[in-house]
Amino acid sequence: MSARVPPELLRAAWIGSRQRREFLPAWELLSVRTRLEHVRDPRRLDRYFSSPGATPKIVILAATRPGEFATPRMEALRQAAPLSRLLMLLGPWCDGALRTDPPPAGITLISWHRATAWLSRELARWADGAATSWSLPATATPEDRILAEAAWSKPSATRHASVGIVARELSVADALVRACRWCGYPATWLPHAAICVGPAPDVVLWDLEHGVPEEETIADIRSSWADVPLIALKGFPRPEDLATLNAHGVVALLGKPYRLDDLRALLEHHASA
Repeated sequence: MSARVPPELLRAAWIGSRQRREFLPAWELLSVRTRLEHVRDPRRLDRYFSSPGATPKIVILAATRPGEFATPRMEALRQAAPLSRLLMLLGPWCDGALRTDPPPAGITLISWHRATAWLSRELARWADGAATSWSLPATATPEDRILAEAAWSKPSATRHASVGIVARELSVADALVRACRWCGYPATWLPHAAICVGPAPDVVLWDLEHGVPEEETIADIRSSWADVPLIALKGFPRPEDLATLNAHGVVALLGKPYRLDDLRALLEHHASA
């Protein structure tokens, strides 16, 4: 059981591994910002959820492999907690399965590398009394969820913090500049030759497809901008990618393809740090 937190926080239950490094940041976030409990024995869901006051608003399923939460387990969970909203965190081995297997109905699917940004945003909405993904009916389709998030998400007002874009390709940099502006942050493309030239930005977005060796790029940035938060972008990242980048001073990893709200959540957190 997690540490005691204020009773007004959202109640959540976690089923599956909480120690794997791809899920640990989400677990730590929820431990602080929700009344989170770990269901250690998923076979006793009926007994757990029938306890007085134990019904959670959301149930997090930490899926380490495809098929871990097969139909019989999902049906047992739905029967035990029919009013709870289900959120499945997808580990790195689940990426390929999503391309071939249809997602379970009525479940919000979030890749492990998107989890902390997505949860931070949803919990902030919950705290403000605004609509959240788990306020949608359990029968909502993936298309319903996309349309709802699009309706809730609006371009941000312009912020004072600036973003530097480190990318090799102009097309990639242009897309990131536009995305940052949608998030409310003025952004400037920094080709490798321009790194550390001029005033430091408040945060750096670094696309890992730029072609320059990682150690060289990080060394160039840190040599002059030692305290600037560095956020990396990478397609279909693995936990070992995050561990390696963290060891080099990268504060966050945003998987591609990314969502604008995920980018905005990271910029809001790190540009104001």
